[in-house]
Amino acid sequence: MKNTFAIIGGDKRQSYLAEMLLRDGFNVRAFGNSFTEKTETLELALEDSDILLLPFPLSPDGIYLNSSPTHEIPLDELFTKAARYSVKHIFGGAIKPAIEEKLISLGFSVTDYGKNEALLLGNALCTAEGAIEIAMRELPITIHGLKTVVLGYGRIGRMLALRLKALGADVSAVARKPSDRAIMETDSVTPFSFSQLESALKNASLIYNTVPSQVVDE
Repeated sequence: MKNTFAIIGGDKRQSYLAEMLLRDGFNVRAFGNSFTEKTETLELALEDSDILLLPFPLSPDGIYLNSSPTHEIPLDELFTKAARYSVKHIFGGAIKPAIEEKLISLGFSVTDYGKNEALLLGNALCTAEGAIEIAMRELPITIHGLKTVVLGYGRIGRMLALRLKALGADVSAVARKPSDRAIMETDSVTPFSFSQLESALKNASLIYNTVPSQVVDE
């Protein structure tokens, strides 16, 4: 017998996933997203499902599931109800350690998309392109020749810097690790450490922060 998937919350990516699974002959239940063939209630989506597919990221605040604006799904409620039914395995993205521990204590097997390097690289590419599109739409000047600073040089920071350079921007980047700053030099991106942050930001017209915390105030 083929598995039944409950696809709860998320954005259009969840809808595409539901369509792909249906084409492959699997049973799909959906709730809290834009998929057209979704079920009416969370309980109906969960009751016959073996595998629960959740969004990436799982939750913006650790309290509610990342879902459509018309559905507010508390994580505690979702997991408690899933445990009552036949759900055995939960997939989600960027699952916080405390949440993962709770899921394991409830008897679920857990897989975090956020630990899949291929997926993370693809996501970083989408994020970088989207970030550049916002700048091109909002700024009254061109990216070409623009003094731009990228804070952080992980997957997203590097993809952002390289694409900004390809558009002709004057790109600098700031990173904590010496190894990241060495990569900047090979990418022809001007490197700075965070101890040099003030110098890096001087005369910058565009600043991107990819560090998962506030490093620049007003």
